[in-house]
Amino acid sequence: MVFSLLIGALIGGVAVGATIFIIEGSDGTVDVLRKVGELPLVDFVVPIVLAFVAMAVAIVLHIVLHEAGHLLMGLATGYRFSSFRIGSIAFVRREGRISIRRYKLAGTGGQCLMLPPEVPAERVPFFWYNAGGVVINIVVALLALVMLITCDLSMWWSEWSMMMVIVGLFLAVVNGIPMRPSGMQNDGMNILMLYRNPEKRKDLMHQLQIAAAATEGKRASEMPSEWFDSDPMDDPKDLIRLASRLNHQARLIDQGRFVEAHTAVADLLAHFDELPQIVRFELAGEYVFTELLTTGRKEFVEKYWTKKQADYVKASAKFSSAKQRILFAYALYAENDADKARQIYRDTLRLQDDYLIAGEVRSDLALMKELLDKHEGAA
Repeated sequence: MVFSLLIGALIGGVAVGATIFIIEGSDGTVDVLRKVGELPLVDFVVPIVLAFVAMAVAIVLHIVLHEAGHLLMGLATGYRFSSFRIGSIAFVRREGRISIRRYKLAGTGGQCLMLPPEVPAERVPFFWYNAGGVVINIVVALLALVMLITCDLSMWWSEWSMMMVIVGLFLAVVNGIPMRPSGMQNDGMNILMLYRNPEKRKDLMHQLQIAAAATEGKRASEMPSEWFDSDPMDDPKDLIRLASRLNHQARLIDQGRFVEAHTAVADLLAHFDELPQIVRFELAGEYVFTELLTTGRKEFVEKYWTKKQADYVKASAKFSSAKQRILFAYALYAENDADKARQIYRDTLRLQDDYLIAGEVRSDLALMKELLDKHEGAA
């Protein structure tokens, strides 16, 4: 977003310069530049600095407001609170209480997950829950515009109000108009797909149910089987269907059905180049994990365990026990370093209460312990 706004500022500057040149000619343009150069440095620099500070504040506020919009509209249409994240700080409902955890997902500034009302899948309310963030961004941007027009503001408040308008409308556009920025479906695209394909509302409902149950501490293997399906993907860009396939794959791993999980991951990797980068990282990590636990072919492990992949998994391990599980398997089977694997298991065990998805942590710890016991028994 910052990069886009900077490009916009550059385009605006060029447009102003071109307009002056067309109206005043080369001599007039030189005269304007000379007068700008004679301005005191403070009069030139301070507004620019304030504009960038105001932009940073506006971005943070609008991201918070966007996720709050999903929360408010979800509550208004019968959803129940599950988790609310801004940056890497997440507020999560667990055992009837709200607690704070750290979690980060690359490519996202925040996320609001809620449990849908208990209604038939085709009647699950989806519009306002998905549109809530865009609605709030527009409302706040319009309020800032009214304040900018009607109030006598100081330089700071004027800059801030202007940035609240620009950032709010920018977020409303990139989230509201159906599109796939960087391959990821925005809110508008979700609404369009759920409207056109009522059967996808079942996928949405089950994904939210799985997320809420996992946050509460349930393992995938302990959840109702009807929440998971393995229907094929007709369109690799359909991230709603893709999320359902990823949940199915996670359940197979939790059940110890590694050969089936490996096949499921391999099927998705057939669309590897068409998937968003974050999804490619996630799939490649699980492919390496299941490959190591099944055929263990070195050439396939090396193909997907690139430096970028390893760096992603290591960085994500701060927030995800699933990444610790992958690092554990790599240490135990690819590096043949049982001591390193045991240390990863102990670290995950020590930090288990800090992770956001309690059910995932239970599953990963159980799998690591089982694999350690088998390895030590075989030794």
